[in-house]
Amino acid sequence: MNKQRFTVPGYIAPATPGAISNAPKKRGFAAMTAEQQRQIASMGGRRAHENGTAHQWTSEEAREAAIKGQRARRARRIAGEI
Repeated sequence: MNKQRFTVPGYIAPATPGAISNAPKKRGFAAMTAEQQRQIASMGGRRAHENGTAHQWTSEEAREAAIKGQRARRARRIAGEI
């Protein structure tokens, strides 16, 4: 028996024969490679510094952020999430 196959433009066949995938297509950053994401983020960071709108961490702010992160991590560990 000769089965004829047909294709629909833009349709990507699911990995499992007979299964239909309703998974949404990736868009934006999700559709990019990690390298493309890094390049775009880097451009944004440079532009922010050029415009003077980039955040400059002081040592005190960095210290406070580290303490806050440690507390959150400890709380998750105690709650059993980690």
